[in-house]
Amino acid sequence: RLVAYTLRNEQPVFCVLSEDGKLMIEEITQKRNLLTGKVTSKVIRAAIPFTPPADKGLPQHLLLTDLADNAMAVWRDGTLVRFDLRDLSNPRVAETIDLVPEDHATLTSISFLLGKATIVSGDSLGRVRGWFRIKPDTPGVKTSDGAYLVLAHDLLASDPSASGTPVTAIAPATRSRLVAAGYADGAIRLFQMTTENLVAATNVPGGGTVSAL
Repeated sequence: RLVAYTLRNEQPVFCVLSEDGKLMIEEITQKRNLLTGKVTSKVIRAAIPFTPPADKGLPQHLLLTDLADNAMAVWRDGTLVRFDLRDLSNPRVAETIDLVPEDHATLTSISFLLGKATIVSGDSLGRVRGWFRIKPDTPGVKTSDGAYLVLAHDLLASDPSASGTPVTAIAPATRSRLVAAGYADGAIRLFQMTTENLVAATNVPGGGTVSAL
């Protein structure tokens, strides 16, 4: 149903959600015999504890961090479940948050920024937001890894004219912390995530929803 992929220590790691709701993490390790040149592969698989909520069904998005230490299942209503994968012998749920808490709003786009640490979300209210994990010094954090996701950037303030127009596509840059967002009215905006600045804006000739960037 869904596949997320990353490279950890130059070895491929997959997070896979099957149609029957099973969530797996799979790491492929390869070793080369220095004498013969033969390459042998080994697959390490672990089941991630996951039961799709009866009222939500299967998630629409699956994310895997760059180090494959976290996976995230995300639903259209904004629900995000983060899984702690640091110990593949004991994967577990770390936390559940709501990226779009408003009852009438939905999550419309989601992606990682460069480095796969910051999540960029777009919603039906026209917001483009950045989320990342922090580890506070204060006691009382009850997640399995002592960290939790926080809303760090809200780019709607850079261009309030986008308010109310659904975000329909998100594309992060591959060499910087720029992110492009497309909208239902044909607008395209380029933001710098760290400074929250609007760098450029244009429109699709003739209008129409931006379906991909």
